[in-house]
Amino acid sequence: MAQVSSPPTKSPATDPVNWFARNIIKKYQDAHDPVVRNDKPAVPLYQALGSPAHIPASSDCNKVAIIGGGIGGLYAAYLLQSVQIPYTIYEASKRTGGRLYTCKTFNNPDSQSDIDTGATRTPKTPITQNKPNSQWDYIDMGAMRFPETPIMRQLFDLFEELKLNKLDYYLQDREANSTLLYNGIRRKRGHSDIHTAAHFLFPGVPHEIDLIGVHDCMQNVTKPFKDALKRDAPKEDAQKKVVKAGGDEGYKLLMEHDIYSTRAYMQGRRKDYKPELDKKKLMPYPVMVVNWCETIGQNTSSFDSALTEAVLEELTFEDPDEKEAKWYSIEGGSSEIAEKLLQHLKRQGGALHDLQTETPVTALQAHHDTNHQFMAVQTAKGGVEHFGHVITTTTLPCLRAMDLSRAELDIWQSLAVRSLSYTSAVKIGVKFRTAWWQNDALMKKYGAFGKIVGGQSFTDRLVRRVVYPSHGVDDSLPSTVLMACYGTDADAQPWAGLAAPEAAAVLKNTVINDLVDIHGFNDAGREFLNNAWQNAVIQHWGLDPYTLGSWGFFSPGQFAMTYSVLTRPAAGGMLHFAGEGVSARHGWIIGAIEASKRAVCEILISSYPEKLPDFEKRWSMPEAWTLELLAKQIAISMHYWDKGRVGPEKSDID
Repeated sequence: MAQVSSPPTKSPATDPVNWFARNIIKKYQDAHDPVVRNDKPAVPLYQALGSPAHIPASSDCNKVAIIGGGIGGLYAAYLLQSVQIPYTIYEASKRTGGRLYTCKTFNNPDSQSDIDTGATRTPKTPITQNKPNSQWDYIDMGAMRFPETPIMRQLFDLFEELKLNKLDYYLQDREANSTLLYNGIRRKRGHSDIHTAAHFLFPGVPHEIDLIGVHDCMQNVTKPFKDALKRDAPKEDAQKKVVKAGGDEGYKLLMEHDIYSTRAYMQGRRKDYKPELDKKKLMPYPVMVVNWCETIGQNTSSFDSALTEAVLEELTFEDPDEKEAKWYSIEGGSSEIAEKLLQHLKRQGGALHDLQTETPVTALQAHHDTNHQFMAVQTAKGGVEHFGHVITTTTLPCLRAMDLSRAELDIWQSLAVRSLSYTSAVKIGVKFRTAWWQNDALMKKYGAFGKIVGGQSFTDRLVRRVVYPSHGVDDSLPSTVLMACYGTDADAQPWAGLAAPEAAAVLKNTVINDLVDIHGFNDAGREFLNNAWQNAVIQHWGLDPYTLGSWGFFSPGQFAMTYSVLTRPAAGGMLHFAGEGVSARHGWIIGAIEASKRAVCEILISSYPEKLPDFEKRWSMPEAWTLELLAKQIAISMHYWDKGRVGPEKSDID
């Protein structure tokens, strides 16, 4: 296997989000790391375990099971393959990639429907002109854009390793004609003061706050915490020599306020109010100000998640060097990442590689006897196989759907898996006969401001966000597929019913109405859109049986608990939790990659310590972890497992 193209440009520990996550783990371990007292001075248990492997790899079940064939599962296989550890990937669906899903079905000339609702096509109006228009006629229904920042370096290294072509992604349209439509009022996004309430007649917003605008109102909330976390993070010089040790004052400050949702923090009359955290002296915000900020700046109900989430999300987008990040997409769509990685695994893996698609895992059970131990993995096909370790990269709701009654999760891990809810996301792609949004004369003819090239339009209407393709915009045959709706959180909920086949006509009518109003089209424009509509597909991740949601929706106080207990293994060190939800950057591919790296490190520490030095040198440690912190996590799990293990000695499914 070829070496990755370049090491990370910065130590992971210098990133403020990673350092915050490390502080969570350090504080957790200070409270939970058990000590050993056997007529000797007390020592931490992880030190008492010593360096030899305490979960020996058995020759008859030395493979690793990977549950989930999304990017997290494929990347775990990629890492295991690099150290010559065999594995089996269990994927419930027909395809790999998970939430890396590029839809390319619009060019099917045999399509007999106006709406494709996932796997079910509803016969409606025969399409006689649904011919391939362009190589760019595709749409990413999952991950679709990637900022090139230092913390994303390993993801971009993977792009280079797989020889993926990166394309410029435009967050803002190149012509500055995309729009905002709120309360029935339409404005160009390019206006400098466009985010003031007066432009859209939001009632109840005081004039002095209106003049500040949404962005600065939100920065007044999050910036003091972000700055404090940045001050916490260690600093390095150009030679990666630490010139400032890491601290925890920012961590403490944010954790003091982790009991609040963003909404409660903004509008509550709190006894712990601190003037230094309210530079503009705006708190408590009036309720309508909070609604205004959420409506224009975020997704409906997003402020019900933890304040911590709002702070970490903003830090994820920010370059630590305060440079404006460039954004990219992958030519051919994000599914190319999974497809090329799978090809790489097959080509390089040989006997190490084993992928089983359409094979849902139904049960996990830990088995222990005096000679060896293993995890029994049962699938819907009735088969049972034994493994020395299991990495689960699937979503926590999908994990809950398995029989875990004998998987030996401790009570804290069971609580974390059960309590973390997943938000949903919906995307609707519509294939039109032409890329009308890029036709300046046509747009102006029907009442729009002018052509739109890349970027997004936003509204409080049901579609919430329209995303114009960035790929192929300069081609003579640009993409004719428009992301006519992108909604998350509560904005995705209404589409659950409209995704049903019998609601196809309502869905089409709703999308057309919103597109007309967003672009200011007249009646002739409405008729044009109806005639130009060829086919559509809707992807509602909350209804997807293989994900049961899009990403974790962390409530106040939830991230620290979930991250602390699911970044250590269960079942006596044999069951490892990964996936983007068990990462400091949940909701991002880099989070899935780093979580898989941590899980593989846990396996190496436990059963293959001789492989650790080369692995660490080649791949670096995940997020801000160290071998000592990972060893402590394993020791804590071993301690609680040994004290609380229950159930029969022999497996029911072996």
